[in-house]
Amino acid sequence: MKTLTLFGVVLLLAAFCPPSTRGQSPVFDFSTLDSDGPFVTQDAATTVSNRLRLTPAQGSRTGAGWYRLPRYVEAGFQSTFTFQLGAAGGGGGEGFAFVLLGSALPAVGPGGSGLGYAGVPNTLAVEFDGTDNVGLPDALPGHVSVQSKGTLPNAADITASLGSAAWPANLADGNVHTGRVVYVPGSLKVFI
Repeated sequence: MKTLTLFGVVLLLAAFCPPSTRGQSPVFDFSTLDSDGPFVTQDAATTVSNRLRLTPAQGSRTGAGWYRLPRYVEAGFQSTFTFQLGAAGGGGGEGFAFVLLGSALPAVGPGGSGLGYAGVPNTLAVEFDGTDNVGLPDALPGHVSVQSKGTLPNAADITASLGSAAWPANLADGNVHTGRVVYVPGSLKVFI
């Protein structure tokens, strides 16, 4: 398990869904996050000390780490990762999202309350949102939410939420936390 240092507004990773990859192992497992590793970085994302840093601690930044090879996820998958978030505001971020993208072309949406996936079509996002965006119809002020509008452009507000739950603790505390996303056909589970 690798640690992902997350600062700023971020988009975590994506798994592609082409039928040509059927028969793969349903577990995303890798031992390195160096530049030749399993991720293609986009925007402000980079690898630092064998960790994926999606954005520096600066406002209005986005970054993405996309899984390099297309993955077939229809039959199920699981991904366990560790993450570290600084406090929102003053250079800290809104949160991050674990994104499944049904396209061969990686895309990053707007930062801030868009968490890097809003406006990107054909996605399912598990957002780890640390702030209450005043004036926006958000699910809860520190929450995990599964977001999708099917093949339409996704939204990072309650209109696209398929279900959400409040964070069990302050995850934007600078400590390392573990997240796990498990999909068994018909059931998506998110653990912190």
